[in-house]
Formats: sequence, C-alpha cells, structure tokens
Amino acid sequence: MKVKELIGKLKKMNPDAEVVIQDHDHSQDEMAGPVASVTASDSAVLIDRMGGPVVTLT
Repeated sequence: MKVKELIGKLKKMNPDAEVVIQDHDHSQDEMAGPVASVTASDSAVLIDRMGGPVVTLT
C-alpha cells in the first residue's frame, strides 16, 4: 500500500479512532498494539526490498 492510498482510506474513517496494529496471528478482537510512531525508514535493506521509499508504523 502506498501512502496516498492509506491517506485516502483514513480520510473516510472517524478521525478520533485509535490506530492499532493487528497481524495475522490475532483474531478480530485482538491486537499487537497501538501505533505509536510513523517513520520514513532509512533502512537500505527495506528500501531495496520494497523498491523505493518505505514508511514504518510501530
């Protein structure tokens, strides 16, 4: 997903909603944790793997 796609989806949602991380190991009512940081990655490995700029949510 590109940042512009994420922004488009977020614009349609409640701006007061909490953003959390939910991965494949969790059921619908479980989460890995809240998103506390949005960062432009400077990891050469990630940038090379993804073929361009990468934003990380942690």
